[in-house]
Amino acid sequence: MKWSYDRINSLRETLNNIIRTFAFFIEKRIGESSFHNSFDLYKDPINALIAETANAIAASEKRAVALFSSGWTDWGAVALP
Repeated sequence: MKWSYDRINSLRETLNNIIRTFAFFIEKRIGESSFHNSFDLYKDPINALIAETANAIAASEKRAVALFSSGWTDWGAVALP
């Protein structure tokens, strides 16, 4: 479960880095303006993926809390970071 949680968090951070990279290229005027205009085509789908990863993280946390508080393990309730 931790591996899945970490992978989803990693994906979310990668997607956020892509958005920040787009903003950096536009701010510093790196590349042609047609290149910058194409960023808008990618922003919405990437933001949608970021929202999906946030939902997946929340679901993973909810399952972990349910598992650890169910008494199925000897660990008891464990808080996720």
